[in-house]
Amino acid sequence: MTAISELKGLGEKSAAMLAAVDIENEADLRRVGPINAYIAVRDQTEFNPGRNLLYAMIGALEDTDWRTIAKEQKTALILALDGHEKLSAMFEEDGY
Repeated sequence: MTAISELKGLGEKSAAMLAAVDIENEADLRRVGPINAYIAVRDQTEFNPGRNLLYAMIGALEDTDWRTIAKEQKTALILALDGHEKLSAMFEEDGY
């Protein structure tokens, strides 16, 4: 299994953030997904990740530079994050 810090665009700092939410390798990141991983790091740790972490995780899984992801997919990713947060809030309101 490929360690997080060995993936393109992700280094030791990213690996530490992801390890804090039990994402240790590429397989874990693929299983959880970059959006859920980003939300977990942001909401469940003391880290304050920027969106570049999200772009870097997607770039790592697609073997693409994170700057390309940010440039080409930024709007779609922001909308996906927003939609995830709204859906989570709805479930919380309903007691799930």
